[in-house]
Amino acid sequence: MTRLNDALRKLRLRAELSMAALAAQLEMPRASSYQYYEKGFAGAVLPIELRAGLTRALMGKGEPPIALDEIDALFSVRAPALPLPGF
Repeated sequence: MTRLNDALRKLRLRAELSMAALAAQLEMPRASSYQYYEKGFAGAVLPIELRAGLTRALMGKGEPPIALDEIDALFSVRAPALPLPGF
């Protein structure tokens, strides 16, 4: 499991949603369609097509309430800061 998979799973659990419930909110045909993103997806970021649905399904839920920046982090590449040559 990658950090991305784990972060997505943690947000879903914090929102107290099952995989089936979140898949339904994302208008996916079955829970296994969503499960792929938590267990099998190996990309660095999630497909942008999922952003609106995940925002609707997760934002404001859980304790503490899930913030938009937590959802957006699933779609952003966070490159480590590298020292510039000569500085």
